[in-house]
Order: sequence, then structure tokens, then C-alpha cells
Amino acid sequence: MDSRWSAFTVVLAVLLGMASAAAGTAVAIRYLAHGGFGPQVLSGLVVIGAGMLLLGFAASELWRTVQGWALLWFLPGALLCAATGVAAGIGIACLMGESVTLDGIGV
Repeated sequence: MDSRWSAFTVVLAVLLGMASAAAGTAVAIRYLAHGGFGPQVLSGLVVIGAGMLLLGFAASELWRTVQGWALLWFLPGALLCAATGVAAGIGIACLMGESVTLDGIGV
């Protein structure tokens, strides 16, 4: 990786970004279901934003340094990050004692 950021920094940004986006989603879901918009929901949205910034930083660094056909790995990587983030957010919300429904399907 010919960049000012090391590979470790980029991997750490991906992991922290996914974890914070999932945690923020769980907090926002739980408090939106209980009482509407409030300070807890706002803090969850801020954490989601921070996670998205970290993921955007990692994606931009990888996009800038990776060349050629290796860029095709971004599509499955992005889908994996999205699926993992949604699943982790729902899982954390369920662990917090909240019943989450997605289009009428109870989780």
C-alpha cells in the first residue's frame, strides 16, 4: 500500500466503522421504538455517522491505492460490510430487549 496511511490503519478503520455503525443502529432502533426522537436517538445517529465516515475513509484510501482488476473486490466487500452491519445492528437491538420487525417479519 503506497500511501501515507498504513494497511493496519485502513483495516482498523473498517472494523471500527462497522462496529460503530452497528452499535449506533441498535441504539437508534431501541430508543425510536420506545419513545420517539430524543437525545438517545440523536446520539445513535451521531455514532452511525462516525461509522460511515470511518468506512468512507477506508474505502477512499483503498480505492486510491488499489489498481486494475483488484478494484472488483470492492463490490463483494461493500455488500459484506452492509450485510454484517445490518445483521449486527438488529442483533444488538434484540440483545437489548427490543423486538425488531422488518416488513412485518418479527425478529
